Amino acid sequence: MSQEVKIPFPFVAQADGLYKVIERKDGDINKYISRNVPLIHAKYRDVEFNHIYYEIHFKSDGKLIKTIEPASAIAKKSVLLDLAFKDLNINDNNAKDFIDYFSLFEKENKITIKNTVTRLGYINGRFYHNNNSSLEITTEHSAYKRILDAIHTKGSLEDYQRNVFNKVKGSKVASFMIYASLASILLDEFKVEPFVIDIAGSTSTGKTTVLKLAASVWGKYDDLVHSWNVTEVGIERLATITNSFPVILDDTQKANSQNIIKSIYQFTTGSSRVRGSIEGIKNNYKWSNIMFSSGEHSIVNHKGNAGGASARVITVSRTPFEKNDFREIYEGLNKYYGTIGLAFQKEYEQYKDYYQHLYNVVYESYCQQYTLNDVLSRLVRLMSIIHLSGFILDRIDGFESNVTEICNTIFEDIIEENKTVNMPELKLNEILSVLDTKRNTIQSNENQLLIHEVNAVNREDFIGVTKNFLKTIFEPYEIQQIIKEWGIEKYLVTDKDRVQKSVKIRTAVTVK
Repeated sequence: MSQEVKIPFPFVAQADGLYKVIERKDGDINKYISRNVPLIHAKYRDVEFNHIYYEIHFKSDGKLIKTIEPASAIAKKSVLLDLAFKDLNINDNNAKDFIDYFSLFEKENKITIKNTVTRLGYINGRFYHNNNSSLEITTEHSAYKRILDAIHTKGSLEDYQRNVFNKVKGSKVASFMIYASLASILLDEFKVEPFVIDIAGSTSTGKTTVLKLAASVWGKYDDLVHSWNVTEVGIERLATITNSFPVILDDTQKANSQNIIKSIYQFTTGSSRVRGSIEGIKNNYKWSNIMFSSGEHSIVNHKGNAGGASARVITVSRTPFEKNDFREIYEGLNKYYGTIGLAFQKEYEQYKDYYQHLYNVVYESYCQQYTLNDVLSRLVRLMSIIHLSGFILDRIDGFESNVTEICNTIFEDIIEENKTVNMPELKLNEILSVLDTKRNTIQSNENQLLIHEVNAVNREDFIGVTKNFLKTIFEPYEIQQIIKEWGIEKYLVTDKDRVQKSVKIRTAVTVK
């Protein structure tokens, strides 16, 4: 303990721990509080959310423990008790004494507030990164700390160019993944909503390798590539902490199929769910980045996709590499990373006005070159930001590539192979296929009497299906989106100003 630190009265530090002086008429006594003597080492104010954090140090069994906690951790008993997990000797009996101690400690030592950030990327218009931030980067959770610490550089830009980029630039998919990873930090700048890059294909074709390549753009892939074996809340927290940088999830086979689509919908909103607590509504966190995913089958083909996911996902089904020997690539990825991302961000900031104009040029080029339906029109905005990133990278010496050929190839693959570009029609065909197996639930004319549930009616100029029948095929949250898209495609026969049509159905109920 340094000489500058003052233990506030009535507390005293002794060799075996923290004590509190209890004044009595017959003489003061020292009340034992804890075997630890915690010290407030620093106080931080988060520049993004204006939250206060404290860095607390204490010794346990001779080991120095350092932890960063929110202000509530030293002011509220229920939160303070959680420090027991970090080996602070705290319990129900001494919690109030600790609260008093921390309050007096801060007053006695006049701790200066320092600015901090709790995540990286663009915050309030400024770019924060481990290599160029003058602010302390703090986080409460060790798992998040590993992610933030992984966003750093190793080696030089020339090292990355020779040992990584040159090894993979012959692959259109690998080049595209690099462009897309770089594009992640531009979404907020260009008001492009978060979206997903999904690489789909059989095993041992390099899917995981290109995910790690995408991670290497910004840092050490070990702590930036995560498994799909994660909850919806877990993905939300990953998106929050990475902020502008990519969220990278490997192997959809490890995930619950229904949770995949729900997670995509939540991620692409760019905002955490509003949650309440006894103190009130909790903070609503936002993010603006790209998710990368891999799996044997396209994400948009998973159960629960009502069509909306199709306009949020760029599916890459082309095989990344012709050979499945990736040893040279991994040698480079393990030694050199992160420098290309910083060089890209510097290039963009230096010529920002030009690149913002170029984005519009790229977007218009796609619109003129291709015939676009509703889904493809939305995908074009996403492709344009990736295409622009390729152009920015192309301006950096040693990272030249045929950007337009690569991006057009990927987009033409999407048009050709992505079966969900007309999802409303596919969903309609799915319903008709199910009805074909249940023809006895279809009423063929108004006078027909059915003695069981009616799923559909067949009239001369239309087929009607009941909403209850739709619920047996699709999730409740999907139905509204499906009906909306059928309306856009002009599939619906409706009553005036409605999305439904009233039809008379004759049924009879049989009883035993």
